[in-house]
Amino acid sequence: MIDFHVRDDRDARPSGASRSSKENEQGWPRGTNPHVALEQFEHFLAVVPTLPLSPAVARRCAWPRESLKGRGRSVRHRALDLVIAATALEHGLQLVTRNLADYEDIPELALHEPS
Repeated sequence: MIDFHVRDDRDARPSGASRSSKENEQGWPRGTNPHVALEQFEHFLAVVPTLPLSPAVARRCAWPRESLKGRGRSVRHRALDLVIAATALEHGLQLVTRNLADYEDIPELALHEPS
């Protein structure tokens, strides 16, 4: 259901980066028990601090986006991934994801794949 979070190793608490309402809401209805999935998702949102999409995060997002474009990489379909990465970078956090390929080409981004 949740494919990422960022981890702050200073206090070992996860933090959730801002995501669009669409992205937040699109996962839970697909499961075999959507009502349980929605309840779990709402619990996740209640206990994990959410980091805002601030002007600083938006500025941080611009550099990797232009760097990737300059290397001929597609960025249009990766807008949300780049915002998530920029949020982690701006706050000095490690991005925890099972989708390493979506983030491996972003310089200076610390990644962790959960087991």
